[in-house]
Amino acid sequence: MRQAGYFTAAQALDVGYSYQAQKHHVDHGNWTRVDRGLFRLPGWPVGTDDGFVLWRLWSRDRGVLSHESALTVHDLGDVNPVHVHLTVPPGFRARHPAVHLHFAVLPDADVVDRDGYRLTTVERTLLDLAATDISQEQLDVAVSDAVASGRAAPLRLRHRSDDFGHRAALRVERALAVTAFGAFLVAQQAVRRMLPRKMGAILFTGASAGVKGYPQSAPFAMGKFALRGLAQSMARELHPQGIHVAHVVVDGGIKSGRRAEPPDQPESLLDPDAIAETYLHLIRQPRSVWSWEVEVRPWVEKF
Repeated sequence: MRQAGYFTAAQALDVGYSYQAQKHHVDHGNWTRVDRGLFRLPGWPVGTDDGFVLWRLWSRDRGVLSHESALTVHDLGDVNPVHVHLTVPPGFRARHPAVHLHFAVLPDADVVDRDGYRLTTVERTLLDLAATDISQEQLDVAVSDAVASGRAAPLRLRHRSDDFGHRAALRVERALAVTAFGAFLVAQQAVRRMLPRKMGAILFTGASAGVKGYPQSAPFAMGKFALRGLAQSMARELHPQGIHVAHVVVDGGIKSGRRAEPPDQPESLLDPDAIAETYLHLIRQPRSVWSWEVEVRPWVEKF
């Protein structure tokens, strides 16, 4: 497994470097000491995920990136973890101020290998977070992103959530249900403020699941169909009153710092800036040509 230029004192000892020799290489700048018993070769090219490799070595290959840290790697939601979250087996004794430890025995099916480290699957990450104190709003966004991108199945999340406790099951249920009802509540308040001025724009973000239902995604499809129906009904009611209502179907993966496009398929992921331009176009549309629905998808996406 890739080590990104990092190595442990034990590994150096195994290949013939005594502790005295290790100190010599550190003192002479041949190695950089990054933590107790951990070194790195100076000048090693820096990669985006190198820090996660470091914590795998620190945990002696026992730690799995999880919870908020795994969510960030999976590019879901909007959390910004202060600590590195690792799940380790019960009885693990090492501690570090930069690491938040969670204790569990992870089944192989809940772990995926990355280049140099391991992390929990999308499904396991969401279930783990539902059992923590992460805010309901952050969980809602993460679950919605995962289901919309096809990386989590609502039925499986519901089925497995019972194993993580009653509170986790309720939080997962709410995260799956918020798709349409949350939009309704927000739109209701927005309309109350726009009607006296007879102007404004309300844009809903949907998914292809709101146009066609997929296997194993009935709860998500129900929510997205309801969202689309809400947008269409509001458009028909409010357009004549000067309020532009539109529904945007976002169909495809979205490019990000952690989700790059394959070299052989340029522009195969949705560009966030291009999506924003579409929304801005809707807001600026003259009312003589108001659209109530727009679909955005990469050129390679099937539909």
